[in-house]
Amino acid sequence: MLIILHGEDNFRSRQKLIELREAYLQKNEQTFNFERFEAKELTFQELKNILEAQSLFSQKRFIVVGEILENKALKERLS
Repeated sequence: MLIILHGEDNFRSRQKLIELREAYLQKNEQTFNFERFEAKELTFQELKNILEAQSLFSQKRFIVVGEILENKALKERLS
C-alpha cells in the first residue's frame, strides 16, 4: 500500500502520519519495521533500492520518505 501525504497544512499531515504509524504498530506490534528517510539527498536509484529492499524480520515495512517533492530530480522521475 502506498499513501502520500502532502499539501500546505503540515500540522495535519504530521498528525495523519502519527495516526497511521500508531495503527500500523497496533496491527504489527511483533514485527514493527519503521524506517524514515529524507529525500533531499536521495537519487532515484537509492529511493528505488530502499523501496525494493526485503526485511529480514518482517514482510511488511512502514517507510516514510520526507520532503520528496523538494528534490527536483526525484520529482521529475516520479511524474
